Amino acid sequence: MPQYGIAASFWRGGTSRGLIFRANAMAILPSAVRDKVILAAMGSPDPDGRQISGLGGGVSSLSKAAIIGLPGEGLEDQKTNGRLPGCEWADDESRRGEYDLVYRFAQVGVRDSTVDWSATCGNMLGAVAHAAISSHILPYSTLFTRSRLGGLSALSDETKPFMFPLKILSASNSQIIYARVPLDPISLEIFQPPDGEGFKLAGVPGEGAAIELEFPIGFESGGEGGLVTGRARDLIHLDGHDPIPVSVITAGLPNVFVNVTSLSLPPDLLAAPAPVLTAHPALPLLLESLRQAAASQFNIPISLASPKITLVGPVPPEGYASSSAREIMRGEVMIPEKLFY
Repeated sequence: MPQYGIAASFWRGGTSRGLIFRANAMAILPSAVRDKVILAAMGSPDPDGRQISGLGGGVSSLSKAAIIGLPGEGLEDQKTNGRLPGCEWADDESRRGEYDLVYRFAQVGVRDSTVDWSATCGNMLGAVAHAAISSHILPYSTLFTRSRLGGLSALSDETKPFMFPLKILSASNSQIIYARVPLDPISLEIFQPPDGEGFKLAGVPGEGAAIELEFPIGFESGGEGGLVTGRARDLIHLDGHDPIPVSVITAGLPNVFVNVTSLSLPPDLLAAPAPVLTAHPALPLLLESLRQAAASQFNIPISLASPKITLVGPVPPEGYASSSAREIMRGEVMIPEKLFY
């Protein structure tokens, strides 16, 4: 069977990494083939968990994919080959003008052949917003017109970025996320801050321009003030454990916050580097049990990407090192945390 190339680009967004495909490139494929393309590209499934044959990084945060496009992109091919994942109305003519971009996120299994389209990813949203500009998905006429309406002019300070507003539909959960992308006021390309003046993110070497993302709060059931259950404190029941106090908060995805001491784990565990946490004899299984119990108890749809678990705990007296090896002293933060996928 003859082979042909499918256009894609490889991106980092926040502390995640993944492949981004255009909607028109995937819409021409039968729906049963699209997941196979993504799995092959990422190197999944890999029983050894390395994704050695593809671009995946062997952990969930580095095994992601997305399909992005303008509203209506590839719609005729979708009618023939099956709709792209997500809400049915994402590409409808009647919704034009409500958002600039349609974003479909997939969490790709590492050891298995799962391609989960049911959740979203805030990290990859940053990459999507960047790609919309730098890959020229958004027409230049839109960039120019909206920038001028936003107050950009020939007299603008060229040393400061113009924060370009962008509305992105997350098709998996029908949310519209507001992004603000820093643009060079002259070229309308992504702004490059001077050395030493860029944004630094723990866990990512170097620095760059910061993309701002605004998620709707209170979208999920319950939801008031971002509280998924409507309560600030809930209890999760796990076999062999006393009831575990948690707070379930949404910011794009449901996130279960739990004090590390409530799990009978040493409070200094959060200061350990990621490889130590991954290799912990009991922690991964415990957190997965907690994740599944939270999903069941609070009626949260469970997927590879959601809900997430965040452990919090007291700052050690001697401080701790961040994932970027920066020394954090006790007076600099109130509560250290680690996010687990």
